[in-house]
Amino acid sequence: LKDWDAVVVGDSYTELGYLPDAQMSSFIAAQRTSLRVRNLGVCDTGLLTYSRYLEHFGHAPSVKQVVFVMFEGNDIQDTELEHAALTRFQLYAERDYRELGAQTSFIKAMATVVKDARNKPKPQSYQNAWFRAKDELLPITISTELPINPKPMTGPQLMALKAGISACAHRAKEMNLRASLVYVPVNNRVYHGMLRFADSLPSEVREWTPHDLPRLVSDLCAADGIAFADATPTLRAAAEQGRYVHNHILDCHVNAEGARLIGEVVADVLSSTVMR
Repeated sequence: LKDWDAVVVGDSYTELGYLPDAQMSSFIAAQRTSLRVRNLGVCDTGLLTYSRYLEHFGHAPSVKQVVFVMFEGNDIQDTELEHAALTRFQLYAERDYRELGAQTSFIKAMATVVKDARNKPKPQSYQNAWFRAKDELLPITISTELPINPKPMTGPQLMALKAGISACAHRAKEMNLRASLVYVPVNNRVYHGMLRFADSLPSEVREWTPHDLPRLVSDLCAADGIAFADATPTLRAAAEQGRYVHNHILDCHVNAEGARLIGEVVADVLSSTVMR
């Protein structure tokens, strides 16, 4: 794209690099709204990085809107790490780098290949739950990394979350963009009460109940002038119809159907026809 009307920023749930372009949520949103949408999703990023990616890669003559897509599974943790790194830099001028070292020895490289070949992990099952999809019982992987509960949330976590949302709001205002945030839930929340769990799952996962993290994020967005939309009702409605909208085994990201539904929520936000 040389020019675009809207930017969508987020982590792997926005990048969706395992899906064809035409099945990505940003593509669906562009189709439904007839807007040119630029996707700035990058895996393993948090809210502070979102604001920087918007600043560096979001400028365009026609851009008017930005949608930040927040995944409740790890965005707070990633933002906490980013906030700590930023604080270290501000206080001590210490900067984190991600540099790949060059492998200059062919012999060492081959030794690594042989070692990896000998130490292949034993086959194992990643199934830890079942979902009733109409007349079929689907074996699935449910996430064991639970979203942070807002009530016992630590001070650094809350500080990082507030700083991340404020940074996104500030960057959008600086660029004169209408800002929205779409909240994407973990699959545990989407299918709560619809699953049969394996006994091997930790009790905290089997007994987990949805908490008010979306409400906290919504309140923080309202305080900073960011419109809030929760994708949970849309994904939950599909689950209640017997549709499994995530990848089945090992990976807990949304499948093509889930990406389509999130794309519809993003489209509603961009067109301002529905605000959840």
